[in-house]
Amino acid sequence: LYPSLAFFVSALGVNLFGEGLRRLVKKGLLQLRRLVNRYTLVVLLMCALAFHFGQWETGSMLFYRRLASQFDSGRVMKQIETLTSPAFDERALGSQGMDQAADYIASQFSSCDLQAAGTNYTYFATHERTFESLDETPQLSIGDSAADLRYLRDYTVFAGMYRNVGKIEGEVVFLATGELTETVQGKVPALAGMDFSQDILLLPSPATANALEDLRVPIGGMLVIADDDSALNRRVTLSGQDRSFFLTLISNNAPPPDDYPKLLITKAVADRILASSGNSLRDLSDTAKALEKDEIVVVPTGVSSSMEIKATVHERMPVRDVIGYIPGTLAGEAISKQGLALDNHMIVVMAQYDSPPSSPDGTPFPGANDNASGVGIMLEAIRTMQESDYKPYKTFLFVAYSGEGSEGGNDVRKPDPSQFLRAAAFFSSSYKIEATIRLRGLGAGDGRGLALFSPGNLRLVHLFEDAAQRMGLRAQPVDDAMDMSVVFAGKTARDSGQESPDITLSWQGWERTSRTPSDTVDTISQTKIEKAGRALALALMILGRETNY
Repeated sequence: LYPSLAFFVSALGVNLFGEGLRRLVKKGLLQLRRLVNRYTLVVLLMCALAFHFGQWETGSMLFYRRLASQFDSGRVMKQIETLTSPAFDERALGSQGMDQAADYIASQFSSCDLQAAGTNYTYFATHERTFESLDETPQLSIGDSAADLRYLRDYTVFAGMYRNVGKIEGEVVFLATGELTETVQGKVPALAGMDFSQDILLLPSPATANALEDLRVPIGGMLVIADDDSALNRRVTLSGQDRSFFLTLISNNAPPPDDYPKLLITKAVADRILASSGNSLRDLSDTAKALEKDEIVVVPTGVSSSMEIKATVHERMPVRDVIGYIPGTLAGEAISKQGLALDNHMIVVMAQYDSPPSSPDGTPFPGANDNASGVGIMLEAIRTMQESDYKPYKTFLFVAYSGEGSEGGNDVRKPDPSQFLRAAAFFSSSYKIEATIRLRGLGAGDGRGLALFSPGNLRLVHLFEDAAQRMGLRAQPVDDAMDMSVVFAGKTARDSGQESPDITLSWQGWERTSRTPSDTVDTISQTKIEKAGRALALALMILGRETNY
Protein backbone atom coordinates (compact mmCIF):
# COMPACT_ATOMS: atom_id res chain seq x y z
CA LEU A 1 0.00 0.00 0.00
CA TYR A 2 2.62 2.51 1.01
CA PRO A 3 4.78 2.10 -2.18
CA SER A 4 1.69 2.45 -4.37
CA LEU A 5 0.55 5.53 -2.47
CA ALA A 6 4.02 7.08 -2.76
CA PHE A 7 4.09 6.44 -6.50
CA PHE A 8 0.62 7.99 -6.93
CA VAL A 9 1.58 11.13 -4.99
CA SER A 10 4.84 11.58 -6.91
CA ALA A 11 3.13 11.18 -10.31
CA LEU A 12 0.44 13.68 -9.31
CA GLY A 13 3.10 16.17 -8.20
CA VAL A 14 4.99 15.88 -11.48
CA ASN A 15 1.82 16.45 -13.52
CA LEU A 16 0.75 19.44 -11.44
CA PHE A 17 4.26 20.94 -11.65
CA GLY A 18 4.41 20.43 -15.42
CA GLU A 19 1.02 22.03 -15.95
CA GLY A 20 1.96 24.96 -13.77
CA LEU A 21 5.24 25.41 -15.66
CA ARG A 22 3.38 25.28 -19.01
CA ARG A 23 0.95 27.98 -17.93
CA LEU A 24 3.76 30.11 -16.54
CA VAL A 25 5.72 29.91 -19.80
CA LYS A 26 2.62 30.67 -21.85
CA LYS A 27 1.80 33.67 -19.70
CA GLY A 28 5.39 34.87 -19.87
CA LEU A 29 5.44 34.60 -23.67
CA LEU A 30 2.29 36.62 -23.88
CA GLN A 31 3.77 39.30 -21.69
CA LEU A 32 7.02 39.18 -23.71
CA ARG A 33 5.09 39.70 -26.93
CA ARG A 34 3.50 42.77 -25.39
CA LEU A 35 6.89 44.13 -24.39
CA VAL A 36 8.76 43.35 -27.63
CA ASN A 37 7.20 45.42 -30.41
CA ARG A 38 8.29 48.03 -32.91
CA TYR A 39 8.34 50.75 -30.28
CA THR A 40 10.63 48.85 -27.90
CA LEU A 41 12.91 47.95 -30.84
CA VAL A 42 13.22 51.65 -31.73
CA VAL A 43 14.03 52.44 -28.10
CA LEU A 44 16.71 49.72 -27.99
CA LEU A 45 18.22 50.97 -31.27
CA MET A 46 18.32 54.54 -29.94
CA CYS A 47 20.03 53.33 -26.77
CA ALA A 48 22.64 51.45 -28.80
CA LEU A 49 23.29 54.52 -30.96
CA ALA A 50 23.54 56.68 -27.86
CA PHE A 51 26.08 54.30 -26.33
CA HIS A 52 28.03 54.23 -29.61
CA PHE A 53 27.93 58.03 -29.84
CA GLY A 54 29.01 58.31 -26.24
CA GLN A 55 32.05 56.19 -26.93
CA TRP A 56 33.01 58.21 -30.00
CA GLU A 57 32.04 61.75 -29.13
CA THR A 58 32.65 62.22 -25.43
CA GLY A 59 35.56 62.28 -23.04
CA SER A 60 39.14 62.02 -24.22
CA MET A 61 38.19 60.81 -27.70
CA LEU A 62 36.19 63.96 -28.36
CA PHE A 63 39.19 65.98 -27.17
CA TYR A 64 41.59 64.12 -29.48
CA ARG A 65 39.28 64.41 -32.48
CA ARG A 66 38.82 68.13 -31.98
CA LEU A 67 42.57 68.68 -31.88
CA ALA A 68 43.27 66.36 -34.82
CA SER A 69 40.78 68.36 -36.91
CA GLN A 70 43.15 71.33 -36.61
CA PHE A 71 45.56 69.55 -38.98
CA ASP A 72 45.98 72.02 -41.87
CA SER A 73 46.44 70.40 -45.28
CA GLY A 74 47.18 73.77 -46.84
CA ARG A 75 50.37 74.00 -44.80
CA VAL A 76 51.37 70.52 -45.98
CA MET A 77 50.91 71.52 -49.62
CA LYS A 78 53.28 74.44 -49.06
CA GLN A 79 55.81 72.10 -47.43
CA ILE A 80 55.63 69.77 -50.44
CA GLU A 81 56.08 72.68 -52.86
CA THR A 82 59.13 73.81 -50.91
CA LEU A 83 60.73 70.36 -50.70
CA THR A 84 60.24 69.77 -54.44
CA SER A 85 61.55 73.19 -55.51
CA PRO A 86 64.64 73.31 -57.79
CA ALA A 87 66.71 74.73 -54.92
CA PHE A 88 66.67 71.29 -53.24
CA ASP A 89 67.92 69.35 -56.31
CA GLU A 90 65.16 66.75 -55.86
CA ARG A 91 66.78 65.99 -52.46
CA ALA A 92 69.04 63.64 -54.43
CA LEU A 93 71.63 61.61 -52.55
CA GLY A 94 75.02 63.33 -52.73
CA SER A 95 73.65 66.71 -53.84
CA GLN A 96 73.82 70.08 -52.11
CA GLY A 97 70.04 70.12 -52.27
CA MET A 98 69.89 67.14 -49.94
CA ASP A 99 71.89 69.05 -47.32
CA GLN A 100 69.69 72.10 -47.79
CA ALA A 101 66.60 69.93 -47.32
CA ALA A 102 68.01 68.60 -44.03
CA ASP A 103 68.66 72.19 -42.86
CA TYR A 104 65.13 73.19 -43.82
CA ILE A 105 63.54 70.29 -41.94
CA ALA A 106 65.66 71.13 -38.87
CA SER A 107 64.42 74.73 -39.03
CA GLN A 108 60.84 73.45 -39.08
CA PHE A 109 61.56 71.25 -36.05
CA SER A 110 62.91 74.30 -34.26
CA SER A 111 59.90 76.46 -35.17
CA CYS A 112 57.65 73.77 -33.65
CA ASP A 113 59.71 73.81 -30.43
CA LEU A 114 60.90 70.24 -30.80
CA GLN A 115 63.84 69.45 -28.55
CA ALA A 116 67.01 68.36 -30.35
CA ALA A 117 67.75 64.62 -30.27
CA GLY A 118 70.81 64.48 -32.51
CA THR A 119 74.48 64.48 -31.59
CA ASN A 120 75.99 67.27 -29.51
CA TYR A 121 72.54 68.69 -28.71
CA THR A 122 71.75 69.39 -32.38
CA TYR A 123 69.01 68.06 -34.62
CA PHE A 124 71.50 66.13 -36.76
CA ALA A 125 73.04 62.67 -36.70
CA THR A 126 75.69 62.12 -39.39
CA HIS A 127 76.30 58.82 -41.16
CA GLU A 128 78.48 57.67 -44.05
CA ARG A 129 77.00 56.18 -47.21
CA THR A 130 78.43 54.27 -50.14
CA PHE A 131 76.69 54.40 -53.51
CA GLU A 132 77.23 54.72 -57.24
CA SER A 133 76.05 57.59 -59.44
CA LEU A 134 75.88 57.61 -63.23
CA ASP A 135 78.25 59.96 -65.07
CA GLU A 136 76.50 59.63 -68.41
CA THR A 137 73.37 58.07 -69.88
CA PRO A 138 73.94 54.29 -70.16
CA GLN A 139 74.23 53.01 -73.73
CA LEU A 140 72.71 49.87 -75.27
CA SER A 141 72.60 48.88 -78.92
CA ILE A 142 71.59 45.69 -80.73
CA GLY A 143 73.17 44.59 -83.99
CA ASP A 144 70.02 44.65 -86.12
CA SER A 145 68.33 47.15 -88.40
CA ALA A 146 65.51 48.06 -85.99
CA ALA A 147 65.10 51.43 -84.28
CA ASP A 148 67.54 52.64 -81.64
CA LEU A 149 66.74 51.80 -78.04
CA ARG A 150 65.67 54.55 -75.66
CA TYR A 151 66.90 54.99 -72.08
CA LEU A 152 64.16 54.80 -69.39
CA ARG A 153 61.73 53.38 -71.97
CA ASP A 154 63.41 50.33 -73.47
CA TYR A 155 66.14 49.90 -70.88
CA THR A 156 67.60 51.30 -67.67
CA VAL A 157 70.30 50.39 -65.16
CA PHE A 158 69.80 47.26 -63.10
CA ALA A 159 70.07 47.85 -59.35
CA GLY A 160 71.85 44.76 -58.14
CA MET A 161 73.89 44.06 -55.03
CA TYR A 162 77.24 45.22 -56.43
CA ARG A 163 78.78 47.92 -58.60
CA ASN A 164 77.33 48.40 -62.04
CA VAL A 165 79.98 49.79 -64.37
CA GLY A 166 81.91 48.77 -67.48
CA LYS A 167 81.75 48.20 -71.21
CA ILE A 168 81.20 45.06 -73.29
CA GLU A 169 80.52 44.12 -76.90
CA GLY A 170 79.67 40.52 -77.64
CA GLU A 171 77.07 37.90 -78.43
CA VAL A 172 73.88 37.77 -76.40
CA VAL A 173 73.40 34.36 -74.74
CA PHE A 174 70.15 33.37 -73.01
CA LEU A 175 70.80 31.63 -69.67
CA ALA A 176 68.29 30.09 -67.28
CA THR A 177 68.90 27.82 -64.30
CA GLY A 178 67.00 25.74 -61.84
CA GLU A 179 67.90 25.93 -58.16
CA LEU A 180 71.70 25.75 -58.00
CA THR A 181 73.77 23.85 -55.46
CA GLU A 182 76.58 26.01 -54.07
CA THR A 183 79.64 24.86 -52.13
CA VAL A 184 80.97 26.63 -49.04
CA GLN A 185 83.72 28.11 -51.26
CA GLY A 186 81.09 29.81 -53.42
CA LYS A 187 81.50 27.40 -56.33
CA VAL A 188 78.59 25.98 -58.32
CA PRO A 189 79.31 22.51 -59.78
CA ALA A 190 76.57 22.91 -62.41
CA LEU A 191 78.36 25.99 -63.81
CA ALA A 192 81.87 24.60 -63.48
CA GLY A 193 84.06 25.44 -66.46
CA MET A 194 81.59 27.90 -67.97
CA ASP A 195 83.03 31.21 -69.09
CA PHE A 196 80.76 34.04 -70.23
CA SER A 197 83.37 36.78 -69.90
CA GLN A 198 83.07 37.64 -73.62
CA ASP A 199 79.27 37.31 -73.69
CA ILE A 200 76.28 39.32 -72.62
CA LEU A 201 73.88 37.12 -70.66
CA LEU A 202 70.15 37.51 -71.29
CA LEU A 203 68.48 36.53 -68.01
CA PRO A 204 64.76 35.71 -67.54
CA SER A 205 64.26 37.63 -64.29
CA PRO A 206 65.87 39.94 -61.71
CA ALA A 207 65.90 37.00 -59.29
CA THR A 208 68.17 35.05 -61.64
CA ALA A 209 70.48 38.06 -61.95
CA ASN A 210 70.72 38.46 -58.18
CA ALA A 211 71.60 34.79 -57.79
CA LEU A 212 74.35 34.93 -60.45
CA GLU A 213 75.88 38.09 -58.97
CA ASP A 214 76.81 36.12 -55.88
CA LEU A 215 78.56 33.36 -57.85
CA ARG A 216 82.10 33.12 -59.18
CA VAL A 217 81.10 32.91 -62.83
CA PRO A 218 83.01 35.04 -65.37
CA ILE A 219 80.43 37.35 -66.99
CA GLY A 220 80.92 40.13 -69.53
CA GLY A 221 77.56 41.83 -69.02
CA MET A 222 73.91 41.25 -68.15
CA LEU A 223 70.62 42.10 -69.83
CA VAL A 224 67.93 41.39 -67.24
CA ILE A 225 64.32 41.04 -68.38
CA ALA A 226 62.04 43.10 -66.13
CA ASP A 227 59.14 41.42 -64.34
CA ASP A 228 57.13 44.59 -64.98
CA ASP A 229 58.03 47.08 -67.71
CA SER A 230 56.94 49.99 -65.49
CA ALA A 231 60.09 49.40 -63.41
CA LEU A 232 62.18 50.92 -66.22
CA ASN A 233 60.84 54.38 -65.51
CA ARG A 234 61.87 54.35 -61.85
CA ARG A 235 65.02 56.03 -60.59
CA VAL A 236 67.16 53.86 -58.33
CA THR A 237 70.25 54.15 -56.16
CA LEU A 238 73.00 51.87 -57.41
CA SER A 239 75.11 49.86 -55.03
CA GLY A 240 78.70 50.92 -54.50
CA GLN A 241 79.77 47.60 -52.98
CA ASP A 242 82.85 45.95 -54.45
CA ARG A 243 81.93 42.48 -55.74
CA SER A 244 85.59 41.51 -56.07
CA PHE A 245 86.29 42.26 -52.41
CA PHE A 246 83.25 40.33 -51.19
CA LEU A 247 83.83 37.21 -53.27
CA THR A 248 87.55 37.16 -52.46
CA LEU A 249 86.64 36.95 -48.78
CA ILE A 250 84.76 33.68 -49.27
CA SER A 251 87.26 32.15 -51.72
CA ASN A 252 90.83 33.33 -51.23
CA ASN A 253 92.31 31.12 -53.96
CA ALA A 254 90.11 32.26 -56.85
CA PRO A 255 90.97 35.38 -58.87
CA PRO A 256 88.59 38.25 -58.14
CA PRO A 257 86.01 38.88 -60.89
CA ASP A 258 85.81 42.24 -62.65
CA ASP A 259 82.91 44.66 -62.47
CA TYR A 260 80.59 44.46 -65.47
CA PRO A 261 77.59 46.41 -66.78
CA LYS A 262 74.02 45.31 -66.03
CA LEU A 263 70.90 46.71 -67.69
CA LEU A 264 67.18 46.07 -67.17
CA ILE A 265 65.21 45.67 -70.42
CA THR A 266 61.58 45.29 -71.46
CA LYS A 267 60.05 42.05 -72.65
CA ALA A 268 59.71 43.60 -76.12
CA VAL A 269 63.47 44.19 -76.34
CA ALA A 270 64.08 40.61 -75.21
CA ASP A 271 61.79 39.27 -77.95
CA ARG A 272 63.60 41.45 -80.47
CA ILE A 273 66.92 39.85 -79.49
CA LEU A 274 65.52 36.31 -79.52
CA ALA A 275 63.68 36.63 -82.83
CA SER A 276 66.70 35.87 -85.03
CA SER A 277 67.39 32.64 -83.10
CA GLY A 278 63.92 31.31 -83.80
CA ASN A 279 62.91 31.48 -80.14
CA SER A 280 60.36 33.54 -78.25
CA LEU A 281 60.51 34.87 -74.72
CA ARG A 282 57.33 33.01 -73.83
CA ASP A 283 58.75 29.64 -74.90
CA LEU A 284 62.08 30.14 -73.14
CA SER A 285 60.33 31.43 -70.01
CA ASP A 286 58.22 28.26 -69.90
CA THR A 287 61.37 26.19 -70.29
CA ALA A 288 63.08 28.11 -67.47
CA LYS A 289 60.16 27.56 -65.10
CA ALA A 290 60.26 23.79 -65.71
CA LEU A 291 63.96 23.38 -64.88
CA GLU A 292 64.84 20.99 -62.08
CA LYS A 293 67.57 21.46 -59.48
CA ASP A 294 71.00 22.15 -61.06
CA GLU A 295 69.55 22.08 -64.58
CA ILE A 296 70.78 24.79 -66.96
CA VAL A 297 69.63 26.08 -70.35
CA VAL A 298 72.07 28.02 -72.53
CA VAL A 299 70.76 29.40 -75.84
CA PRO A 300 73.12 31.44 -78.07
CA THR A 301 71.07 34.03 -79.95
CA GLY A 302 73.55 34.86 -82.69
CA VAL A 303 72.84 38.55 -82.01
CA SER A 304 75.65 40.92 -81.12
CA SER A 305 75.12 43.79 -78.71
CA SER A 306 77.13 46.50 -77.03
CA MET A 307 76.52 48.16 -73.69
CA GLU A 308 78.37 50.70 -71.59
CA ILE A 309 77.84 52.22 -68.15
CA LYS A 310 80.04 55.06 -66.91
CA ALA A 311 79.66 55.71 -63.22
CA THR A 312 81.42 57.01 -60.12
CA VAL A 313 81.52 55.15 -56.83
CA HIS A 314 81.15 57.38 -53.76
CA GLU A 315 82.50 55.86 -50.57
CA ARG A 316 81.77 57.05 -47.05
CA MET A 317 79.92 60.19 -48.14
CA PRO A 318 78.42 61.97 -45.11
CA VAL A 319 74.62 62.27 -44.90
CA ARG A 320 72.46 63.64 -42.09
CA ASP A 321 69.34 62.41 -40.33
CA VAL A 322 67.18 65.07 -38.66
CA ILE A 323 65.91 64.07 -35.20
CA GLY A 324 63.77 65.90 -32.63
CA TYR A 325 61.50 64.91 -29.76
CA ILE A 326 58.60 65.90 -27.54
CA PRO A 327 59.22 64.65 -23.99
CA GLY A 328 56.51 62.95 -21.97
CA THR A 329 54.81 65.39 -19.59
CA LEU A 330 54.71 65.54 -15.82
CA ALA A 331 51.37 63.76 -15.97
CA GLY A 332 53.18 60.78 -17.40
CA GLU A 333 55.66 60.90 -14.53
CA ALA A 334 52.82 61.12 -12.02
CA ILE A 335 51.23 58.03 -13.50
CA SER A 336 54.56 56.25 -13.36
CA LYS A 337 54.63 56.73 -9.58
CA GLN A 338 51.49 54.60 -9.47
CA GLY A 339 53.35 51.78 -11.17
CA LEU A 340 52.58 52.55 -14.82
CA ALA A 341 55.57 54.32 -16.39
CA LEU A 342 54.57 56.24 -19.52
CA ASP A 343 57.09 59.07 -19.90
CA ASN A 344 59.87 56.60 -20.70
CA HIS A 345 57.77 54.96 -23.42
CA MET A 346 58.67 56.30 -26.87
CA ILE A 347 56.62 56.59 -30.06
CA VAL A 348 58.86 56.92 -33.12
CA VAL A 349 57.50 58.65 -36.24
CA MET A 350 59.70 58.42 -39.34
CA ALA A 351 59.74 59.68 -42.94
CA GLN A 352 62.51 59.37 -45.54
CA TYR A 353 63.41 62.77 -47.00
CA ASP A 354 66.08 62.02 -49.63
CA SER A 355 65.91 60.34 -53.04
CA PRO A 356 68.25 58.48 -55.44
CA PRO A 357 71.03 60.37 -57.27
CA SER A 358 70.00 62.62 -60.15
CA SER A 359 69.41 61.16 -63.60
CA PRO A 360 72.34 61.80 -65.99
CA ASP A 361 70.05 62.75 -68.89
CA GLY A 362 68.48 65.59 -66.90
CA THR A 363 65.07 63.96 -66.50
CA PRO A 364 63.43 65.55 -63.43
CA PHE A 365 62.22 63.31 -60.59
CA PRO A 366 60.50 65.71 -58.14
CA GLY A 367 59.56 63.07 -55.54
CA ALA A 368 56.44 64.95 -54.46
CA ASN A 369 54.43 62.01 -53.15
CA ASP A 370 57.47 59.82 -52.47
CA ASN A 371 58.31 61.25 -50.10
CA ALA A 372 57.86 64.99 -49.70
CA SER A 373 54.27 64.17 -48.71
CA GLY A 374 55.41 61.96 -45.83
CA VAL A 375 57.78 64.63 -44.52
CA GLY A 376 55.19 67.38 -44.91
CA ILE A 377 52.48 65.43 -43.09
CA MET A 378 54.90 64.62 -40.26
CA LEU A 379 55.81 68.31 -39.88
CA GLU A 380 52.16 69.35 -39.78
CA ALA A 381 51.30 66.60 -37.28
CA ILE A 382 54.05 67.99 -35.04
CA ARG A 383 52.67 71.53 -35.35
CA THR A 384 49.13 70.32 -34.62
CA MET A 385 50.27 68.62 -31.42
CA GLN A 386 52.55 71.42 -30.26
CA GLU A 387 50.18 74.35 -30.88
CA SER A 388 47.19 72.71 -29.21
CA ASP A 389 46.26 71.82 -25.64
CA TYR A 390 47.53 68.27 -26.18
CA LYS A 391 50.26 67.14 -23.77
CA PRO A 392 51.53 63.61 -24.35
CA TYR A 393 52.27 61.33 -21.43
CA LYS A 394 54.70 59.34 -23.58
CA THR A 395 57.72 60.67 -25.46
CA PHE A 396 57.58 61.23 -29.22
CA LEU A 397 60.67 60.96 -31.43
CA PHE A 398 60.37 62.44 -34.94
CA VAL A 399 62.91 61.45 -37.60
CA ALA A 400 63.47 62.64 -41.17
CA TYR A 401 66.08 60.17 -42.35
CA SER A 402 68.29 59.41 -45.33
CA GLY A 403 67.28 56.07 -46.82
CA GLU A 404 69.52 55.77 -49.88
CA GLY A 405 72.82 53.97 -50.43
CA SER A 406 74.44 51.48 -48.07
CA GLU A 407 76.26 51.82 -44.77
CA GLY A 408 78.90 49.30 -43.84
CA GLY A 409 77.53 47.01 -46.53
CA ASN A 410 74.04 47.11 -45.00
CA ASP A 411 70.83 48.25 -46.68
CA VAL A 412 69.45 51.43 -45.09
CA ARG A 413 66.10 51.68 -46.83
CA LYS A 414 64.15 50.45 -43.80
CA PRO A 415 66.27 51.48 -40.82
CA ASP A 416 65.87 50.05 -37.34
CA PRO A 417 64.30 52.85 -35.24
CA SER A 418 66.54 52.02 -32.27
CA GLN A 419 69.55 53.40 -34.15
CA PHE A 420 68.12 56.91 -33.87
CA LEU A 421 68.08 56.66 -30.08
CA ARG A 422 71.86 56.28 -30.11
CA ALA A 423 72.39 59.78 -31.50
CA ALA A 424 71.57 61.61 -28.26
CA ALA A 425 73.23 60.85 -24.95
CA PHE A 426 71.37 58.39 -22.68
CA PHE A 427 68.39 57.94 -25.01
CA SER A 428 69.08 54.25 -25.61
CA SER A 429 69.05 53.48 -21.90
CA SER A 430 66.25 55.91 -20.97
CA TYR A 431 63.50 55.03 -23.41
CA LYS A 432 61.66 51.94 -24.58
CA ILE A 433 60.19 52.06 -28.10
CA GLU A 434 56.49 51.25 -27.84
CA ALA A 435 55.63 51.72 -31.53
CA THR A 436 57.14 52.93 -34.79
CA ILE A 437 55.10 54.70 -37.49
CA ARG A 438 56.61 55.08 -40.96
CA LEU A 439 55.09 57.57 -43.40
CA ARG A 440 55.40 57.24 -47.16
CA GLY A 441 53.41 58.26 -50.21
CA LEU A 442 50.38 59.77 -48.48
CA GLY A 443 49.30 62.42 -50.99
CA ALA A 444 48.51 60.47 -54.15
CA GLY A 445 47.38 57.04 -55.28
CA ASP A 446 44.57 55.40 -57.20
CA GLY A 447 43.08 53.76 -54.09
CA ARG A 448 40.28 55.01 -51.86
CA GLY A 449 42.02 55.08 -48.49
CA LEU A 450 45.05 54.23 -46.40
CA ALA A 451 47.15 51.11 -46.81
CA LEU A 452 48.39 49.80 -43.45
CA PHE A 453 51.43 47.52 -43.52
CA SER A 454 52.22 46.04 -40.12
CA PRO A 455 53.44 42.43 -40.20
CA GLY A 456 52.33 40.51 -37.13
CA ASN A 457 50.88 43.43 -35.14
CA LEU A 458 47.11 43.69 -35.30
CA ARG A 459 46.95 46.10 -32.37
CA LEU A 460 48.52 48.94 -34.37
CA VAL A 461 46.48 48.05 -37.43
CA HIS A 462 43.23 48.21 -35.45
CA LEU A 463 44.25 51.54 -33.90
CA PHE A 464 44.85 53.18 -37.28
CA GLU A 465 41.77 51.56 -38.81
CA ASP A 466 39.69 53.02 -35.98
CA ALA A 467 41.38 56.44 -36.17
CA ALA A 468 40.82 56.61 -39.92
CA GLN A 469 37.17 55.62 -39.56
CA ARG A 470 36.59 58.26 -36.91
CA MET A 471 38.00 60.88 -39.32
CA GLY A 472 35.84 59.66 -42.21
CA LEU A 473 38.52 57.67 -44.05
CA ARG A 474 38.86 54.07 -45.12
CA ALA A 475 41.95 52.10 -44.09
CA GLN A 476 42.88 48.58 -45.10
CA PRO A 477 45.70 46.26 -44.00
CA VAL A 478 48.00 45.03 -46.75
CA ASP A 479 50.55 42.23 -46.79
CA ASP A 480 53.62 41.28 -48.81
CA ALA A 481 51.45 40.86 -51.89
CA MET A 482 51.50 44.64 -52.30
CA ASP A 483 54.41 46.05 -54.25
CA MET A 484 56.29 47.08 -51.13
CA SER A 485 59.55 46.26 -52.91
CA VAL A 486 59.56 49.93 -53.87
CA VAL A 487 60.23 50.53 -50.19
CA PHE A 488 62.21 47.50 -49.14
CA ALA A 489 63.98 46.71 -52.43
CA GLY A 490 63.46 42.99 -52.42
CA LYS A 491 63.35 42.51 -48.63
CA THR A 492 60.01 41.92 -47.02
CA ALA A 493 59.38 43.75 -43.80
CA ARG A 494 59.31 40.39 -42.05
CA ASP A 495 63.03 40.18 -42.78
CA SER A 496 63.80 43.41 -40.95
CA GLY A 497 64.00 41.89 -37.50
CA GLN A 498 62.15 44.74 -35.80
CA GLU A 499 61.23 43.96 -32.22
CA SER A 500 58.83 46.83 -31.44
CA PRO A 501 55.42 47.13 -33.14
CA ASP A 502 55.93 48.73 -36.53
CA ILE A 503 53.47 50.10 -39.11
CA THR A 504 53.87 51.82 -42.48
CA LEU A 505 51.16 54.26 -43.62
CA SER A 506 50.69 54.94 -47.32
CA TRP A 507 47.83 55.85 -49.63
CA GLN A 508 46.54 52.87 -51.57
CA GLY A 509 48.19 52.78 -55.00
CA TRP A 510 50.97 55.20 -54.01
CA GLU A 511 53.66 53.03 -55.62
CA ARG A 512 52.34 53.63 -59.15
CA THR A 513 54.29 56.88 -59.53
CA SER A 514 56.99 56.26 -56.94
CA ARG A 515 60.44 57.35 -58.18
CA THR A 516 59.11 58.27 -61.61
CA PRO A 517 59.12 61.65 -63.43
CA SER A 518 55.33 61.80 -63.03
CA ASP A 519 55.59 62.13 -59.23
CA THR A 520 54.97 65.88 -59.32
CA VAL A 521 53.21 68.39 -57.07
CA ASP A 522 50.33 68.52 -59.56
CA THR A 523 49.44 64.91 -58.73
CA ILE A 524 49.11 65.59 -55.00
CA SER A 525 45.54 65.63 -53.69
CA GLN A 526 44.99 68.09 -50.86
CA THR A 527 41.89 66.13 -49.85
CA LYS A 528 43.96 62.96 -49.42
CA ILE A 529 46.59 64.92 -47.50
CA GLU A 530 43.93 66.24 -45.13
CA LYS A 531 42.25 62.88 -44.54
CA ALA A 532 45.51 60.99 -44.06
CA GLY A 533 47.01 63.73 -41.88
CA ARG A 534 44.02 63.98 -39.56
CA ALA A 535 43.83 60.20 -39.18
CA LEU A 536 47.54 60.16 -38.33
CA ALA A 537 47.20 63.04 -35.85
CA LEU A 538 44.31 61.31 -34.07
CA ALA A 539 46.17 57.99 -33.85
CA LEU A 540 49.29 59.69 -32.50
CA MET A 541 47.30 61.51 -29.82
CA ILE A 542 45.73 58.23 -28.73
CA LEU A 543 49.14 56.51 -28.70
CA GLY A 544 50.70 59.34 -26.71
CA ARG A 545 48.30 59.15 -23.77
CA GLU A 546 46.37 55.90 -23.76
CA THR A 547 47.50 52.45 -22.67
CA ASN A 548 44.49 50.51 -23.92
CA TYR A 549 44.08 51.08 -27.64
